[in-house]
Amino acid sequence: MNLLTSIAIGILFGAGVHLILQRDLSRAALGSILITDAAVLFILSAGFGGKTEAIAPWASAREVSDPLAQALGLTGIVVGFGTTALLLRIVIAAARSHHRSGPGGQWRGHLDRSVPPEAPRPPAAGRPGRDAAPKRPPGQEV
Repeated sequence: MNLLTSIAIGILFGAGVHLILQRDLSRAALGSILITDAAVLFILSAGFGGKTEAIAPWASAREVSDPLAQALGLTGIVVGFGTTALLLRIVIAAARSHHRSGPGGQWRGHLDRSVPPEAPRPPAAGRPGRDAAPKRPPGQEV
C-alpha cells in the first residue's frame, strides 16, 4: 500500500508541475490543485503508517497514528480550497478582460489576425471631442 500511495503522489505531483508550466491559465490552476492534493496525500500517508485512527479509545498508545498529521492534512485541504478559489477568480477575471474565446487559449481582438480591429468611434453628437475647446455662449469670452 505504501508503494502504491507513493506512486500516486508522484504521478499527481508530476502532472501538476506539467500543467503549471503550460501557458494556459486554466491549466495552471488545475496544476495547482493537483500539487495541493499531492501534498495533502503525502502528509496523510506519512502520518498513518498502517496504524489505527487516533480517535479509537481501545487502541494502545503505540498503535495509534499521529493526530498532528491529520490536523495538518485538514489544514492543507482548507488552505488549498481557499487558494483554488482565489486562483480560479483570477483566471476568470483574466479571461474576461482579454476576451478569451475558448479552452484552446485563442484570443480575440487585436492579437488575432482574423478579427479586424475596431474602428475608432466618432465623438457623440452635441459633445465636443477631446481636443476641441468647449463652446461658450456669445458674450462670454475669456
